[in-house]
Amino acid sequence: MNVYPDRPITLVVGLPPGDTSDAIAHELALHISQQLGQKIIVENRSAVAGNIGADSVAKSSPDGYTLYLAIRPIPPHEAIREHIEYDLSREFVPVGTILKSNTQAHGWCAVLAPEGVPADALNRLTHGINSALSSNDVCDKLARLGFDVPPAANTPEMVGDFLEEDTRKWTGILATHQILGLQ
Repeated sequence: MNVYPDRPITLVVGLPPGDTSDAIAHELALHISQQLGQKIIVENRSAVAGNIGADSVAKSSPDGYTLYLAIRPIPPHEAIREHIEYDLSREFVPVGTILKSNTQAHGWCAVLAPEGVPADALNRLTHGINSALSSNDVCDKLARLGFDVPPAANTPEMVGDFLEEDTRKWTGILATHQILGLQ
């Protein structure tokens, strides 16, 4: 039986190369790959405000080899875009990393995986992320990109709770201000 990971992992970014999210992905990939002993490939699939990348990960095999770097500088996409084919809360599981923007109100960044990822893979990924974020070098680089690193290790449950609350908050704001979904 193979031990996870036994082949490279892909970290999908829904925005173009050179964007802040791309820089975050490369920084995390470098350090997480050292923890896991396996290469992490950053793949940019940019279009439709990151939804092409998210959709591709939602439809990928839930084996821990395809991850999504979710960035939210705007309200949850499914709350404002009716054509979105995935449901962030049902088709993804949080892996870790809530980086909060220190330059953009309410911006955040998290690593997600398709629902159904085996527990051992999820645990190894979460440990790899938390180990990377405990590095002063990583924290300094992420701070220069405008993100604050959490003071303690995140669990998938903590990230999930944060994402639920954020989605609930923005869905309420959109409803209160009668902002309708885009076609």
